[in-house]
Amino acid sequence: MDFRIGRPVMAEDGRAGTLDRLIFDPVADQVRGLVVAEAGLLPHDVVVPLDQVLSADEKEVRVRGTVAEIAALEGFTHAQFTEPPQDWLPPPDLAAGSTAFLFPASPYAVGAFAPATPITLPPIAAEEDKPAGSVDLNAATSVVCTDGVAGTLNRVLTEGDTDRVTHLIVRRGALIARDIMVPAALIATADEQTVHLTISQAELGRLPEFQE
Repeated sequence: MDFRIGRPVMAEDGRAGTLDRLIFDPVADQVRGLVVAEAGLLPHDVVVPLDQVLSADEKEVRVRGTVAEIAALEGFTHAQFTEPPQDWLPPPDLAAGSTAFLFPASPYAVGAFAPATPITLPPIAAEEDKPAGSVDLNAATSVVCTDGVAGTLNRVLTEGDTDRVTHLIVRRGALIARDIMVPAALIATADEQTVHLTISQAELGRLPEFQE
């Protein structure tokens, strides 16, 4: 793809913003995402994963999703990235200069570029053995705060050998992912598709991160 800094980034229903930077993974030696500067309906700069990019040429970059869906992506925070070394040269097939690139700031961030690891949940009991009111949670379950969708369920932590849930691990962000530990006491309601929490997204962001 021919990425040109400053070119418009077009969503399926209009202009989403302007191409501002390229996120480059020096370990994999390839572009992993785009920093799209706010314009039009975008409330802030966002990071668009490379797998959402449909095409890029000298005129524009086209991405999958509506402007609203692009605006809902992980916001760009410069602290998550670092400038390349001064003597670093970008791959020859990329026309953008070295000042247009950012590296992930930590090995954890580099690892977040990899596809999500499948979640191993406890075996599902036969329907007749389930306690009344129980639900099956999986990686497709959305997690919703009081002010909107916050992420997806990454895994469920239970107490010892019992099935009593103590925490949910909520994955936030597509490109730079964070796994947040949410105490079960903060669950308002839950079904197979959605878990509703009693806290806001800002309050969720202040909870501790999950470490393997």
